[in-house]
Amino acid sequence: RIIRCTLKEIAEKVKEAGIKKTALIYVGEALKASEGGLNKESRLYHKDFKHEYRK
Repeated sequence: RIIRCTLKEIAEKVKEAGIKKTALIYVGEALKASEGGLNKESRLYHKDFKHEYRK
């Protein structure tokens, strides 16, 4: 699950989500590039995908 919020909101959002154990929290611009691509499927298994090991 991915929860996006400001640092100011993090405690509230974690509580609302019911997260009580281990969580990985990224702070900053680390995920900004993926905002538009979270629902895109990987091309890795597409029948037309090719690379040097897959002919």
